[in-house]
Amino acid sequence: MLKEFDVLIERFSSGLTTGKYNNYVKVLQNSLIPHLEHYCIKEGIAAEELFKKMISASHIIDAGVEYIQRPKVTGEAAVDKYLTAANEFFKAVIFPEWPSCPLSVVGNFQEYRDNILNRSSKSLKSYEPRQHLDDEGYENLVKYLKNLGDDSLRNKMAKAVIPLILLYGFKLGTIAEMKRDCFDEQRRTIEIQVEKENIRLELPYQIYINVQKIYDEKIDKDLLFAMAENQRPISDHFDTIIKNFNKIQGTGKKITLDGLAKYAVINMFYIGMDPIVIRQVTGMKDVILKYCQQEAWKKRKESLKNYVNSQFRCIKVYDNFNE
Repeated sequence: MLKEFDVLIERFSSGLTTGKYNNYVKVLQNSLIPHLEHYCIKEGIAAEELFKKMISASHIIDAGVEYIQRPKVTGEAAVDKYLTAANEFFKAVIFPEWPSCPLSVVGNFQEYRDNILNRSSKSLKSYEPRQHLDDEGYENLVKYLKNLGDDSLRNKMAKAVIPLILLYGFKLGTIAEMKRDCFDEQRRTIEIQVEKENIRLELPYQIYINVQKIYDEKIDKDLLFAMAENQRPISDHFDTIIKNFNKIQGTGKKITLDGLAKYAVINMFYIGMDPIVIRQVTGMKDVILKYCQQEAWKKRKESLKNYVNSQFRCIKVYDNFNE
């Protein structure tokens, strides 16, 4: 790797969790970085000149096409993974260093997804989202969690973490990185960062109680949710609980932690929450958001007449002509 790019990747890596490092850095090292290095060598330019004024959408698209041509890439999900990694790299390192970068006006690199797929001659498996929780399953899950005892840390962790996923659509990785000072006992809030803003989310009473139990355990001096000192929760810690719940659900209704998060996002779309806010709070990829939006629309169509009228009643013009 050219020294300039090596420094940029090092800077990007320093701010990542282990999970994000494995997801982002390895993808970049196998796709975008070698493509840009080759371009710089070919043109005889430095990385600074490239990022300052010469880079364009074609570099992102071409590198993406090259990436999915790799033998190990079999599905469209790889395109989303590549574009997410590239987008995060530019947001974290390139744009702050070179604000005049031509790509800084691009909202999200996911808009290049179709370009990459259309340019590739390779047949890829389409993305099929895993099953999400439905309303009946939600009611069953709430009862199931209520009946879990507090005799083990895993049970207490599940009773705190799963409701946070169900309500806010958090990824487990997001919850695992929360610090103890994110939780405010007096205000009954938990703090998250959206872009550069710190936002305190009000916790419903029962979620507050369950989070407080974990807080009072003082398992780790820094981490709010930890299974042991400096040991963040991973999906394996919830496997037994999820598997037991799936047995209760019956055949054809198996869900995962991701399926719980999708349920939360579907509810957000259903009540009309702004898609940009949903993306920022949950960190969901666009392809998942699109799926959840479609599911919310299916759910809304069941009471479409009431929904449409209620929306129009919220408009000022309606009130003016209703006096």
